[in-house]
Amino acid sequence: MAAKKIVKKSVKKAHAAAAKGAVVPKAAAMSMPKREPSNVLNGPKTGAADNDKDRRERAAAVKALASKINKKFDSEVITTADNVHSNAWLRRPSGIMQLDVDCGGGLPAGTFNTLTGPDGAGKTTLLYHYFAMHQRLYGNDSYVALSAVEGGIDYFQARRVGWIIPIPLEVIEAQQRELAKRGVPLLTKEEVADLRREIGHNYIVKGLSTAEEFLDVTEQLLLSNIYGVVGLDSYEALMPKSEAGLDSLEEFPVQAARASVVGRFLQHYGPITRDIRNFTTFIMTCQVRYNRKKAEAQAHIAKYLKDWAGVVPPSVKHWRQYDVQVWSGGKITNGSKEKEGKVTLGKDVNWEITKAKLGGHDHVIGDTPYFYDARGFNPLRTVLTAGIRYGVIKEIDGELTFLRNGEPHSYLSQVPTAEHFVAAIQDDINLELEVRREILAAAGVKGSYT
Repeated sequence: MAAKKIVKKSVKKAHAAAAKGAVVPKAAAMSMPKREPSNVLNGPKTGAADNDKDRRERAAAVKALASKINKKFDSEVITTADNVHSNAWLRRPSGIMQLDVDCGGGLPAGTFNTLTGPDGAGKTTLLYHYFAMHQRLYGNDSYVALSAVEGGIDYFQARRVGWIIPIPLEVIEAQQRELAKRGVPLLTKEEVADLRREIGHNYIVKGLSTAEEFLDVTEQLLLSNIYGVVGLDSYEALMPKSEAGLDSLEEFPVQAARASVVGRFLQHYGPITRDIRNFTTFIMTCQVRYNRKKAEAQAHIAKYLKDWAGVVPPSVKHWRQYDVQVWSGGKITNGSKEKEGKVTLGKDVNWEITKAKLGGHDHVIGDTPYFYDARGFNPLRTVLTAGIRYGVIKEIDGELTFLRNGEPHSYLSQVPTAEHFVAAIQDDINLELEVRREILAAAGVKGSYT
């Protein structure tokens, strides 16, 4: 106790002296012993000759080990880092510019990715966008394939987003009959020819019964390395053989049978992704379900929870490089305040990159307006929006100018309206790619389209 009182008195005296402007004696400076410079990377300090000898011995040992392992597998399974190829520099874009920026330029070539979201969010439509943009990039050299597990294909929706596939004759004939019933002019020969038109090579996998069959065929498509994009729509529609063989809907299927089948498929898919010759991007749609935890949570917590929860099995989560989760936002109307005159023109489509590798970042959120008429299905409008956002397109005195390397473009300069700008890049894919690449550069994205 006496020692504590002495310390307190000393502190009080120091404070009093400081208050009166007195100089308080400084504590004696501590002297630290000098340390010899370390050489952690090369071990203890030795002579130059010893270091050279050690490096030569290590290099010889590594070379011998690599030779032994490669000989065992009859392949170069161990090599130097600069000899490992990566196809991730090549991206498969959706054409929705900000989404592609958020994904590092698009989904990486030679990888597995998922499009997830609640029912009606637009997962299948987004998949069609990836097919459409691949067509636009590669023209008649494009190869895409769809494993249509759900059975149906919305041909007209595909064409609205830009995926130009030939509409079957029976569908066109049905439309002609409907036009005749309404008493309006039938489709002309030119219109029919356009509906039968196709860009590139488009293939559909259909008519199979079980998940094993669909996944086996899909694996063959991926192994072929012919296709730029292969899609599977959807995970939920896959029915394992163990469930297909049940005699009654009342019987309980084997637990997690679908997840087990998909897990085995992805184990087979792994070696495909490691093949340097494979550039096929695989995209699977997956539906999420209602989030029961939100209904059970207290109101002040529930408002921060999403309406849905993921049901994708761990095997799928592990293998995918990107997961783009989409959901519908607010309605877009004509702005009429009168209830009878208010018309819904479209909706906002939101996305979140819930998983991102190879040039992307997790939990990036974005959105785009999506109209139900032709306006909403032209991704070139998103190019204009993103260009303005990243300063690549400037609006000066009501006119638009594209800046390439900071200088006004020779052609896309003083464009009078947004419609004229979109039409200009619509008609010239090379001009469109100039603008897209400049946006990617301005956003700091390294991915390449071709």
